[in-house]
Amino acid sequence: MERENTKEILEKYSRKLESQLDTEKVPEIYSKEYERFKNEMIPELTRYEKWANAFGGLIKIKLKEKDRARTQAQLDIAHLDVTAGQSLGLSIVATFGVFFATLLTAVAIFFIKYPRGLASVASNEFSNILLFVFLGVIARA
Repeated sequence: MERENTKEILEKYSRKLESQLDTEKVPEIYSKEYERFKNEMIPELTRYEKWANAFGGLIKIKLKEKDRARTQAQLDIAHLDVTAGQSLGLSIVATFGVFFATLLTAVAIFFIKYPRGLASVASNEFSNILLFVFLGVIARA
């Protein structure tokens, strides 16, 4: 019984001590030379890394562990500082971006060429417009 009290007291004070240590952060102060050295040694992010960091988090998708590990291994080989989820998110955002840009371009071309709408379009010309939209969509695939 006394042993249980001792364990409870130790656990209580260890939790209290841990909480106090976590809340008290010591600010890191470095010399100007070290700060300059650190900034020079940090590699600049590639355009892909910048886009993956910016747009990759817009769509969060949970990958299977096997797929995540395989993709992350390939990203690590390429020395890219992004996660597999960010890479997948960027690819989905890019897919939707290309799709909507193609659709917007097709609609713009249609209304520039035929300002009066569908009534002024011959059937063979309309099929050309649909072909443009279709090719734009599958060009992404």
